[in-house]
Amino acid sequence: MKASGPGEDAAPKAETKPAPLALNALRIQFAFDDYSLSARSKENLEKIGTRMKQNPHIKIQIQGNTCDIGTSEYNLALGDRRAVSAKEYLAALGVEASRLATISYGEEKPRVPNSDEANRSLNRRDEFVTIQ
Repeated sequence: MKASGPGEDAAPKAETKPAPLALNALRIQFAFDDYSLSARSKENLEKIGTRMKQNPHIKIQIQGNTCDIGTSEYNLALGDRRAVSAKEYLAALGVEASRLATISYGEEKPRVPNSDEANRSLNRRDEFVTIQ
């Protein structure tokens, strides 16, 4: 058997596929009554943006959530502003806006019970899900 030399293919290389988009770990948190993005939130959005560019067929839904302080109407509006701020950041990174849907759940889908401030802070978030 002849050994491969320079310029000769030893074996065909496997095609590398982009890693799947693991969105659950990339939720972003917000301060009370705020929809501005923290440095950590931007880091997570940059990870999402990179993966979306590697997987051009993927569409995501950005789900804005709040704690239970305030009226339902106010919280729905705040959840919407949170989702839109993430969408705008991803679009600025080069992700097509047509691949980014937003929805606000306000206080309707808490991650944990709103029993104390520590829990409420966990409910002030955007979550991301893949859609088609």
